Amino acid sequence: MNRPSEELLHKTLENRATAAEAASVAEWLATDSGQAWASRYIGRDFDRQESCGDYEREEVASERIFARIKTALTRSRRRRILFRVAAVVIPVALVLGVALRLDRQVGGIFSDAEYGEFVVDRGRRTQCLFQDGTVAHLNSESKIHYPVKFGLFERRIRLEGDPRPPTSARSASSLLLVRKSARRACLRSL
Repeated sequence: MNRPSEELLHKTLENRATAAEAASVAEWLATDSGQAWASRYIGRDFDRQESCGDYEREEVASERIFARIKTALTRSRRRRILFRVAAVVIPVALVLGVALRLDRQVGGIFSDAEYGEFVVDRGRRTQCLFQDGTVAHLNSESKIHYPVKFGLFERRIRLEGDPRPPTSARSASSLLLVRKSARRACLRSL
């Protein structure tokens, strides 16, 4: 019997041949030359399998792959949490920073005001220029207690003695005068 073509043999082994073609190949495989070919074909498959390695026996680095995946997921989860925390903390820190800076510049919003004292000697007259631009003219033997930094909404001073006109202000806010003596106050704001 004649040997079938390689194409017909592969077609039969892959189960794509017709019934008549498969019968002729089966007849040929029953002969001695067919059995020798089948033995070489099976041996070649076995050799190819050994040269490529047996994947079932070889241990796949699944633990290492799993550890990499777990590390990547942990990093992405930490990054998301970090960005969420930053989205909350940064605006709060900015607001607090602005508030503290405003408190340092204006004074007295979050802390008690620090007071300074100015005393005019007997026989002298003087002017007192405050941080907000208000000028107070004082007669002799007068004492004025004023905040080192005026508050944001209220400007309060305490006067002992006698002020003298004129008093001017460069600020739009009013100056509140608290007097210890019963004399008339001449401090005002324009």
